[in-house]
Amino acid sequence: MKARAASLPALPMACGTLIAVLAFYGRSWFEYALLALAFTAGVLTAYYGVRRSLYYFLFGLLGGILSCYVSRIPDIPANLYGKENTTYSFELLSVGEGPRGMHCLGKATPPFNTFRAYINLTDKSVALRPGDIIKLDTRADDIFHTSDLPFMESAKLAARCDGVSARILASPDDIRIIGHADSFRYRMLDFRDRLAIYAYNSDLPPDVSSLIASVCLGTADTPVSVKERFRAGGIAHLLCVSGFHVGIVAWLSILILWPLRLWSHGGRIRYLLIVLIVWLYVGLIGFTPSAIRAAIMLSVYYTGRILQRGSSSFNSLILAFAILLLVQPRWLYSIGMQLSICAVLGILVFAARLNPTTPRYRTLYRLCEIFTVPTAAVLGTAPILLFRFHTIPLLTVITNAFTTVLFAPFLLIGVISTILNNLGLPVDAPATLLTFIYNMIVRLCEYSSPDNTLSGIYLTDFRLILLITGIILLAVLVHATSRKVRLASGAAIFAIAGLSACDNKPEHGNEIIVAGNNASSEIIMRHGGKGYTIAISNNLGNFPYISDYFGGYGIPADSIVRNPNVMDIDVPGLAIATKHRKYRLIQSADYLIVDGSCEENPDEYIEIVNPQFAILCANMPDNRRNEWENICNRKGVTIMRLGSKAIRIKL
Repeated sequence: MKARAASLPALPMACGTLIAVLAFYGRSWFEYALLALAFTAGVLTAYYGVRRSLYYFLFGLLGGILSCYVSRIPDIPANLYGKENTTYSFELLSVGEGPRGMHCLGKATPPFNTFRAYINLTDKSVALRPGDIIKLDTRADDIFHTSDLPFMESAKLAARCDGVSARILASPDDIRIIGHADSFRYRMLDFRDRLAIYAYNSDLPPDVSSLIASVCLGTADTPVSVKERFRAGGIAHLLCVSGFHVGIVAWLSILILWPLRLWSHGGRIRYLLIVLIVWLYVGLIGFTPSAIRAAIMLSVYYTGRILQRGSSSFNSLILAFAILLLVQPRWLYSIGMQLSICAVLGILVFAARLNPTTPRYRTLYRLCEIFTVPTAAVLGTAPILLFRFHTIPLLTVITNAFTTVLFAPFLLIGVISTILNNLGLPVDAPATLLTFIYNMIVRLCEYSSPDNTLSGIYLTDFRLILLITGIILLAVLVHATSRKVRLASGAAIFAIAGLSACDNKPEHGNEIIVAGNNASSEIIMRHGGKGYTIAISNNLGNFPYISDYFGGYGIPADSIVRNPNVMDIDVPGLAIATKHRKYRLIQSADYLIVDGSCEENPDEYIEIVNPQFAILCANMPDNRRNEWENICNRKGVTIMRLGSKAIRIKL
């Protein structure tokens, strides 16, 4: 054990950093279990590791604590939660477009504390860009009021990664642009946008030029239809600047700087220049988080080459992981970072073992890597793909293999053609070739249609643990030299498969979830194997990933009924007191939901319904709430007050 621990000197530092981040941000039993595992691994590696391992562990722990403290972001003040017609001002950190509107990440500016919010616009009629300072009159809702619902972890983790505590729904008419921030990042983004114009103004076809600008500069201008095709093919990561693109920049830098190898000390200088070029590229595209993470990982690798330190690839990955958490602890919850780390780990563990040839046959080995590397990456990322997206494209290995081969020359030819065309040279022949490659890539993605995708897979916590354990045992199986170890690993994998098959799926049952704030109330309901959302007052419109909640119980998204007439639904055990006739339901029931719009006499409702529990929504005026509480206490009805967390009712 001591020899193995000594081969990973960065592991104590990574464990210490992970402990600090999980202790600061951890909220679930899974995270606390991971915290205990990291603590155990940190203690063991500090004891059995190389000299000074204890100091590395303490450095990671103290550095992680300091980083968490410095990068902390305040939550939305309690007095602003759900408050109508409040005038906010935000600095837009990012701006994106969806199928129906725009979604922005904003940081509140004084006089408010610097909480962050997702700002969703109902259409695309306003031109916004990162760095704009906007003012709007609206209501901010707590983003975590449905965070305890099963199968909706994606919304919670995305908000924790971005440091968001509020969600705002607004129309473009509500927004006024009052300025633009003048930081270095926004200047680089403006420069990037000016570069993108050269691609759009070239003689290349519009689809080709927009794809080149998007994947090279991270402009996110690719049409939605193309994004959906790439997503279906499992290659959506190619549309945002990530490790693949940063790797291409590093590879081109290696080719350009190859003559430096002829100089005795040129090797080290070449690695240093590669790192500088990579970071210049990251700065050019506006220091996007995915590019920063890829640049840090490449910097760790090439720094080892500069220092001429012999180190395993696993140790370099662990060191890069620790540095990433020290730079930004919230990246632990980033889907991009999780996929990147797990994909690289899967490649390191499985790629060589899955290759049917050996490095001795160099050409054949490289050809086989086109398929074995994507396969290894899928094995490494399978738990995250299923847990976060509930799907795995069946043909993603083939699609990734061929698109990876096609994409590099597509980008290289596209960039050169754009430069030559803006210099006044004709690019008819390159444009024809680029269009041909573009159509081939799109056609490959079309073969990975939803019909060829494993979708609708919702993992319970138990099955997630079984899947991770099975992949670890598979790694042991392919690396073990002992026949007994292989047999034991194989038997354990079959046992895990059997346990997974025996794990009971969540029962449909009947469940009602009441959510809301001091402006409006809404109900999410599963009843009779169907899904409903009911706005018993004003529509919150604030349930991202709600289809995941229903999908986890086998209710497809296209069958969710929104705002039905409650009288047409046979809901025993439930009564609703509201001003709106469509949603009013007065009958004998165990649960009575009282919306703030209800103006009738509480005594009459209590007499008719005779409930055991009365749920008082958050939008009730104080005087009405006091009246209901007094009557409920006198009648012996248990009061449930709706706060920032949703209330779940099993019927």
